[in-house]
This record gives sequence, structure tokens and C-alpha cells, in this order.
Amino acid sequence: MHRRPMVIANWKMHTTLAEAEILARRVFKVAEHVDDLDIVLLPPVIWLPSLLESLHHRPRGLHFGVQNFYPQAEGDVTGEIGTAMLKGLAEYVLIGHSDRRLHFGETNEEINKKVQVALSSGFRPIICVGELTQVMLKEKGRGRPTVLERKSDVLAQLKTALAGLADQRVEHLVICYEPLWAIGTGNNVSGPHVEAVLEQLRDYLASAFSPSVAERIRLIYGGSVNPSTIAEYLSQPNIDGVLVGKAALTTQTFLPIIEAVADRSHHLIQHPDHR
Repeated sequence: MHRRPMVIANWKMHTTLAEAEILARRVFKVAEHVDDLDIVLLPPVIWLPSLLESLHHRPRGLHFGVQNFYPQAEGDVTGEIGTAMLKGLAEYVLIGHSDRRLHFGETNEEINKKVQVALSSGFRPIICVGELTQVMLKEKGRGRPTVLERKSDVLAQLKTALAGLADQRVEHLVICYEPLWAIGTGNNVSGPHVEAVLEQLRDYLASAFSPSVAERIRLIYGGSVNPSTIAEYLSQPNIDGVLVGKAALTTQTFLPIIEAVADRSHHLIQHPDHR
């Protein structure tokens, strides 16, 4: 089954408004010339109104989202941004990112609440799951980890995040495998390891919901994604796209990633039996 590929740019707490506008315009121009690909930009939320105003008539595949939100429409919650405020500004919402789990102590139960509120409010959640604990790596050759000794809680994170959801709601999700130990450490995860984890996640989705639902959910990878690693990840059949952090902050590194995913999407359309 062909799932529409996607590239997500998480700008985190980076960019000035001028930098954000330059980045968004360059991505806009690329998005005009690629088909069957979703590009999602997650800028600092303060820049969203200006970016939306400056980028009229966006291509069908270019979307905006937010990096975080408070799981409530509105209320007496100082300093937070509720879902009612994001209507018309964002389509996607990032939930469960390792930054939020690590620095703000977000629990699996809190993440489940965010997923429920996001779906009921009409947003498309991007749910991140991944090992938070330190792992021991046995290295070989060029330093690429080949054997992972870890106690994984990835499935437990996913199970709790999806608790209480019905089949028709789950289909709107994007699930990202994002191991903390691979982010900014130089320990790039091998493509086969990512594929093995995503296959396990898809098997769980098939058992928890149905095989047909599981086949429609997009599973992506995030963690030290850059132009030199993207080809290895895209060669894996279960990887439907990538969540990009640092490499999404410059056009020199982000645009080649978009082009690589677009090329792979074109190949899959031309050769559907590849999947």
C-alpha cells in the first residue's frame, strides 16, 4: 500500500521572524514542484500568523503545525496556548517529543490527553515515541552502532498514547520513532534498526485496531536526519518520512532531504509493487 510520504521540520526554539520567512519561502518554492508529498513546518508558534500571511495560496502539500499546546481550548492557564487559539493557524500538532518528555516531565498519560484533545479539536497529531534511557552501544567499523543493548519502552509509550481511541480516529495520526540517544550524539541509528522498530509498531497497531488501519498510518523516523543519512532511511519499506531538527534550519541541508523523499515517492508511484 502506498502511504503519502512526509517531511517534518521542527525548528524548535530557533529562528528570528526574518529567518523563518526566508526558510518558509524557499520551502514554498520547492513544494510547488513536488507531488504526492506532505511537507510540515513547525516554527515557533509566535511566527505562525506572519508566515501564513506572507505565504498565500500554499501548495496542497505544504502544511503548518505547532511544537506544543495546552490540552484545553481556553482557560485560566497563564502562559499557555489552547487549541481554540490555534484554529486556522495550524493543521498538525507535535505531541510527546523527547524534549517535552525530558525537560518538562510529560508523562504518557499527559500525552494521551493531548492526543485525545487534538483529535477532537480537528488537528492531526504527530506522536513521538522512543527510548529515553541511555543505551550501551557495541560499535563496529566506522563507529556505526550495530548491536543495541537496551530496555525499550517504546511500545508502552505508544499503547498509552493511543488508549481510548477508535479506529477511525487513529487513521489521522502520524507516529514518529525518535530515540533520544540518537539525537545530536553522532550515534546515527541504522536503517535496519529503525525498520525493525517501525515494523514492531505497525504490528501492534494491527493487533490493537486492524491490519487495514495499521497499513494506512504513516510511521516516520526522527533523530540526526541529514542529507548524508536520508538515503539509508528511505531504503526501508516501513519508513514513510522523517522528522528533521537541526538540518531543517538551513536550506542547504533541508532542501536535499525534501528532494530525496520526493524522488522516493515518485519511484513508489511508478513502481507500486516496491512496497
